[in-house]
Amino acid sequence: MLAGNDCGPDRAGQARQRNSSRRTGPRTTRIAVALTWFVALGPAPSPAQAAGGFAAVSSPELASAGSRLDSALDAIVGASCLSSGPIPSEPVWIAAQDRLIVQTAVCRGEEEERGPRLVILDVRTGHRSDLARGRDATVSPDGAWVAYLSDLVAGSSLRLRSLSSGSERVLAHFERRPSVDYNFSMAWSQGGEALAFAYKADKSQNPNRTTIVVGEADQSATSEIVVHSLSNNVDQKRLSYPGLIAGVDWTADGGALIVSSFSLGYGHPDAEPRADIEIVNVSDGARERVFGGSGSAQWILRAAMSPDRLTFAVNEYPRSFWPTEPHVVLRALRGEVIGRYPGANATWATSGTEVYVTRREKVYDAIYAIDRTGSSRRISRANTSAGKTSVRADGKMVAWVEYNALGDRSVVVRERDANKAVEFDFSPAKPQVDRPLVEERCWMSRDDARLCGLLLLPSSSERRSFLPLVVDVHGGPTGGVQMSGSLLLWSPLEWQIWTELGYAVFVPDYRASGWSGMAPIERSRRRGTLFPDCASDIMLGVDDLIRSGIVDGDRMAIVGHSFGATVVNYLIGTTDRFKAAVSKEGFADAYHSSTFSSSVTSWLFEGPPWMKKRRYLKNSATLQVDRITTPTLFLAGEKSGVPLYNSKFMHAALNDRQVETGMIIYRGEGHAFSSHAALDDVFRRSVSWVIDHTQPQ
Repeated sequence: MLAGNDCGPDRAGQARQRNSSRRTGPRTTRIAVALTWFVALGPAPSPAQAAGGFAAVSSPELASAGSRLDSALDAIVGASCLSSGPIPSEPVWIAAQDRLIVQTAVCRGEEEERGPRLVILDVRTGHRSDLARGRDATVSPDGAWVAYLSDLVAGSSLRLRSLSSGSERVLAHFERRPSVDYNFSMAWSQGGEALAFAYKADKSQNPNRTTIVVGEADQSATSEIVVHSLSNNVDQKRLSYPGLIAGVDWTADGGALIVSSFSLGYGHPDAEPRADIEIVNVSDGARERVFGGSGSAQWILRAAMSPDRLTFAVNEYPRSFWPTEPHVVLRALRGEVIGRYPGANATWATSGTEVYVTRREKVYDAIYAIDRTGSSRRISRANTSAGKTSVRADGKMVAWVEYNALGDRSVVVRERDANKAVEFDFSPAKPQVDRPLVEERCWMSRDDARLCGLLLLPSSSERRSFLPLVVDVHGGPTGGVQMSGSLLLWSPLEWQIWTELGYAVFVPDYRASGWSGMAPIERSRRRGTLFPDCASDIMLGVDDLIRSGIVDGDRMAIVGHSFGATVVNYLIGTTDRFKAAVSKEGFADAYHSSTFSSSVTSWLFEGPPWMKKRRYLKNSATLQVDRITTPTLFLAGEKSGVPLYNSKFMHAALNDRQVETGMIIYRGEGHAFSSHAALDDVFRRSVSWVIDHTQPQ
């Protein structure tokens, strides 16, 4: 998560509001009014009574319902510190023991008590015990030591802890908090006598200069590799490496490291991204490249080494500029391809004859075990998404994290050759609202691409037809539908607020995610119509819901974050069918924003904007702003990488055209808001905006 200052209604001056006062009619009531309509528990309060939030009402019954939703939102926002991925993290086995380590989080209490925690789970007894405040643990092969990152007020430290005595020592301190798989990695030697860790040397090439020359890298892309000896507690080797390191491991003889590195045009946004896997000699730093490639998808390249360190597995994508249709490729370290199987994110079985991979099936990620013949079997459960597997040292047990659209999170441990499984529940505090019904929905695009999404409905049987609708457009776009809403980002629990208010929630996929294959993207690329086609994909899914009688086509709203907000910005310029829109952290101008990722946009539109002007303009919401009639709320972080002019332009244009609009800029927040106050404010404003425009007058 990006760090930020608290921002919200209870912190004066923390948010700047750019809001039009042009309201058409007396639609100033807030969320409590929606309760009278959708929950139908009492008379509507006056606008003055409703102004305080969910529970600011006089009717005892309605106040009770409002208080319940207030508590639900508090629980959801409180769980937001758990991080953006599966909760808890990927399990880590302690050698061949019946214990494993997972990373969870503390979201309540004093500030110094919050943050990531490492917990030990005992598979046989079900017992849980705290290990340390920290994250991203790795255990020595003999199970004696655990290395982990501990975040401090300023930066982080790499710590080494004895699992028997609990004694600790600090191996390194980092001025900025490193991110595993992006600018930090560590691995134990096979005998456990040494720990190698790699990190980006986050230093300006000239920290005293006052100017930055465009085209020159101000930040060094050099990484440092350290080999720490446990026997004498010294850094026996320190190497400099020209690139960002996504992964590090050891060769079988312990004399060299296997380094997965990547470049995203660091400091040079026009440079073509690439990734490499190299063998780096520990003694002299000599490098031998064994595999690599270029293109934006290739930065995901990361070697997963087999137990004997003679073979590695990597993700492979058919098109270098779009990570879609993934396959796991097994390669000899200095040889040819051994196998190629559908899936991604391989983990080796201890025997080395089998790998575990994740595969997308409609909207969920499933785990499959694949042997060298290509025969596969699914080991994770249906209607859940699963994270990467972890295999015990003796190969007899595997563990992974499962999570779903209802906010359930668990660590599942299964014996390799049996169906018996142990489950540890790590679900965050659930809101005191009814759990919605969840189903997968699939439909066809205009050019016959199969698309799928999630539909969530109120649990009450009498409230499952002709419902108002919230369309939640996922970001990315690669990665597709995730088990998290677009407004808070960290949890699907926000969807339960919508369904409690009587809305259906539709989370559609669209072709840009890549999960419908590369062919639809290529067709859009040839036509120069990616955004028109994504908008069409979504609306065809919406039309399918209307035809089925589930949705009231006259009471629809749409929300989105990041690329999802970019699609929202474009879509509201092509249709007036939505009564409200919330655009959070989205682009609006493809022409000027091409500098954000010039190599990708040049590939997508078959050239730079000065050569393919019409294509860029055709895919820009700013060129359609004269057709927008949908009341739209724009939300942006003050320190986001998405230039603020995108939302500011859209807001100013709608304001000038007398279209109801608002814009909120959250101080101190980046692309993904992190403070509880900001998240609370985002959701309350968004819910209020939607119900004000989708409930009958």
